[in-house]
Amino acid sequence: MATLDALRIALQQRIPSEASTKALSDDEYQHGFDLFLHHNGWSNYRDFVIPRLSQLLHSQFDSRKDVSVLEVGPGPKSVFGYLPNFMRQKITSYTAYEPNHLFAEKLEAWLHPTEDSPPFPSLCTSSINIEPFTQETVVHEKQHIILFCHSLYGVSSKDQVVRHALDMLSEEPEDGILVVCHRDTAPFLNDLVCQRSAIFPDGTVRIKDSNDTINRFASFVAGCSIQPDKMRNATHDDWRNVCRNLAYHENNHPDTLTFASPEVIMTFTRHSTALPELTAVVPLASKDCKVKNREAQSHAPAAVVRPTEVGQIQRCVTWALKHQFCLTVVGGGHSGHCRWHNVASVDMGAFNQVHIVKNAGGSNEGHPLVVAGTGCKTGDIIQAAQSEGLTVPLGARPSVGSGLWLQGGIGHLLRPHGLACDAIVGAVLVSVESGQVFCVGEVPYEHQPIDAVRPNNENDLLWSLKGAGNNFGIVISVTFKAYSARSFSVKDWSIRLQDEENAKNILQKFASTLARPLDRDSSVDAYLYYVNTQLMLGVTLFQSMETTTGKDPFPATPKSFIQDIGSDATAFGCRDWDFACVVTGVWPREDENSATARATTRWVYGVVEALLPVSQGVYGADLGPDPRDAILATKAFGPNLRKLVKLKQIFDPHRVLAYACPLSKDMLSQKMVVLVTGEHGAGKDYCANIWAAAIKGHGHSTAVLSISDTTKREYASHTGASLKRLLEDRAYKEQHREALAAFFGQQMKHRPHLAEEHFTEAVRSADVDVLFITGMREEAPVANMWHLVPDVRLVDVHVKASHKTRGLRRQIFTNGHSISHGNFNGTETLVLNYRPNFIFHNDTASDDQVKAFAKHSLLPFLGDDLRRLAGMVPSVPDFPRPGIEFRHVLEIGQQKGGYKLCASLFKQHFTGDWRKIDVIVSCDVGGHIFAASLALEVNIHSILVRPPGKLPPPTISVEKSHSHVSSHVNGVKAEGNAMRADALRKGARVVVIDDVLATGHTLLSMLELLNRAGIDTEDVSVMVVAEFPIHRGRQKLRQGGFGRVGIQSLLVFDGE
Repeated sequence: MATLDALRIALQQRIPSEASTKALSDDEYQHGFDLFLHHNGWSNYRDFVIPRLSQLLHSQFDSRKDVSVLEVGPGPKSVFGYLPNFMRQKITSYTAYEPNHLFAEKLEAWLHPTEDSPPFPSLCTSSINIEPFTQETVVHEKQHIILFCHSLYGVSSKDQVVRHALDMLSEEPEDGILVVCHRDTAPFLNDLVCQRSAIFPDGTVRIKDSNDTINRFASFVAGCSIQPDKMRNATHDDWRNVCRNLAYHENNHPDTLTFASPEVIMTFTRHSTALPELTAVVPLASKDCKVKNREAQSHAPAAVVRPTEVGQIQRCVTWALKHQFCLTVVGGGHSGHCRWHNVASVDMGAFNQVHIVKNAGGSNEGHPLVVAGTGCKTGDIIQAAQSEGLTVPLGARPSVGSGLWLQGGIGHLLRPHGLACDAIVGAVLVSVESGQVFCVGEVPYEHQPIDAVRPNNENDLLWSLKGAGNNFGIVISVTFKAYSARSFSVKDWSIRLQDEENAKNILQKFASTLARPLDRDSSVDAYLYYVNTQLMLGVTLFQSMETTTGKDPFPATPKSFIQDIGSDATAFGCRDWDFACVVTGVWPREDENSATARATTRWVYGVVEALLPVSQGVYGADLGPDPRDAILATKAFGPNLRKLVKLKQIFDPHRVLAYACPLSKDMLSQKMVVLVTGEHGAGKDYCANIWAAAIKGHGHSTAVLSISDTTKREYASHTGASLKRLLEDRAYKEQHREALAAFFGQQMKHRPHLAEEHFTEAVRSADVDVLFITGMREEAPVANMWHLVPDVRLVDVHVKASHKTRGLRRQIFTNGHSISHGNFNGTETLVLNYRPNFIFHNDTASDDQVKAFAKHSLLPFLGDDLRRLAGMVPSVPDFPRPGIEFRHVLEIGQQKGGYKLCASLFKQHFTGDWRKIDVIVSCDVGGHIFAASLALEVNIHSILVRPPGKLPPPTISVEKSHSHVSSHVNGVKAEGNAMRADALRKGARVVVIDDVLATGHTLLSMLELLNRAGIDTEDVSVMVVAEFPIHRGRQKLRQGGFGRVGIQSLLVFDGE
């Protein structure tokens, strides 16, 4: 699948030398441009350009009451017309330069409609200039926003035009912003520094495979028409063949041609011309300086500077902070994002010294140390260390640089010594928050810069450098713990794989007979590759030739050092794995940037996507700003992601290192709080701890708290009881149970809302992905407490056990005698008058059964599909009135695969049994559209509840109050709900589907209607797409007598 740029070159090369060309007429240009505004061509705007513009321009609109806009080449309709309403309302001045007369006329009509509402309601002045924007264009007023959206094509001196436009940006109270949207690669903008950029590599354009369409499309892409007519017809014949040969023919889109159309968006400010400030104080790298990674080499950075002293690195940082720029850092040059378009790149090649410190002392048990500069390569360090009989656990490629040891470092010494980052004991770096030089951990005195300081949060910074080091500062050097060097024997062989079944058998034997039984001093590689069409398995075995003695005693064991270290001991949190799988795509060097290279890259991402569900994590060293890396980055740090995101905000608050492995809030799954309830002795703490460990094993941070911990602390302080024993000694706690209850009761008399205070404090105190809270005694805790923490997902699990089991578990030992509370022979259990989210029966459950519950019932709330669904719900500020951020849930249906995804999630998350459900019921447009797709998914018929008078008799109906949104819109009348009297049989089991649960008025009316139809409350379940807990809708339903109706929501949103 060729890109549009490759297609343009191919088309222009097929123009006969004897033919003459002329620029496209306005009419011809319009016909070609229309192909990009319809069908698949529009998807680039919908999925990338519009949402990214909204994000990048948010601060401009948020900081101003009135906004002026200059747009170059807007076409027949401005892309600003697709921005959120609150942005469009602030545009008071609009200027456009559109050389196409037809487009200019349509733009004028769109800007000032005679019937519809204007796109910019507050517009005061507008000017549409039917001329191109050039270096000589004069604009007298300063502009807050200047946009070149796909309008730099054919401009010979793009950098000069953009530089001229930068002079037109406003400066007060906040710098104006210039945005460039461009297809294919970034435009060549020499010596200009972009503030931020984003790419969309998966963009495509699809056209109809017809002669007329291809003729229009080819002329538009080539940028010219052919003269004379006879020559044009022949050229069009040739162009059609070129298009059909270079296009991708999709099986699910027959009779169409698809071309790659990657996009880039870059923002600039008036400071974008400030590169000379940097190059005046930091030397440039030589012009022939190349990096190993071909993708990075193809990028055009604003400049590559090569500092030779620490002070010059500090100047790079202060320059970036002053102008709000980003930096990239080059170590070994293997990263695809060590250079980035129009971003200054800092080449650390001059910091390439290696120092061996044999008598370091300190806390490393006499281990010698190796101090290595960030400009060193793996080969440099190993060579220097081996000259002293030492080694450091690094990788197998001598040309790899500091990205290896700062982001993990998998090598053949991993089993005895761990990852490369595990060997880091100290570092020197320049802070990208302040420009100071920091020294963290153990760094020999002679290798500490004179002006280096130790930050207050030194331990956190060192922790983060060991696995995510490219994100938190510009590292100058690291200090490694060194080990005695050994000699290894290397054996390798190749095995011909006959077919798929033979390949599976061979790989299983490789794992069971060779890999897993290996002792700690050995390692083995396996690699699949093709020789022509024959699939081969290559194996290389590395075995230590020396018996382990002395300072490095390691018994023979199949376990690896990497698994001896806790997942939260360093930033590298993915440690529970046996094999590291490397997926590599290869193409001929002459095919760089070709369709072959792009297809190979897509293949790599496809294989990784297929392997992801069965993997324990993703190696983060190769991940960067490519949006295809986003989902992979969420798997790169195991349970440490939330902590790393928080530390990123502390150590790099201005996003100077924005192009390293992604670390941002939007990567985090919504925090989940699980309330573990149940009677005394049911096993709540036991279950909570196993569930927490199980979920942590799937890469999420967890914690278990008791709601009574605060009371225990205050009780211990007041009475002198042992807090440690109250928290850890069950028998001691039992002795104080009655006194603790009395103490809490006395507190409640003076502080009636103490229970709510303790709950809120517990939730806010634990910064983890999943928090388990035990000891909750409130009835229906989700309905009664969720509004206190509306930004988290709140779930309750009621643990049940028989009276006899609970009695046995409550036994305590005093003076050697078994003492029990309660009647062991009874069978009575507490009857709940509400329905928890889950009930777990814990009479005879084994550890495996408890773990299975966590996997099948709790883990799905943390899945990527829910995050993807949430991403389909845009927010609209100040609708339906100022102060409300409206979540447009119905927009899910406008996204590709939205309904299907929603139906799949409804089916997956339902806590009941779909086979026992008789009917799906919905009301209002929001409920109907989601219920219809679900009904198809689970093959259950659905009933639509309508307003009274919309159905033929006989019907039953109930009154209905305003929904939350309708209550804020003037002139909207409340209507009732009605259904056919014979639509449901008595005793039917029903699932109610709605789009939103806010105040609960709509669902209350629905449940009352079902109740009138003879449906028992116990037989009704409610599922909604999104819930707004702050409105206490669940409590409304409970007060209405429907507390035993099960309620589930896929998404949870804070605010109104």
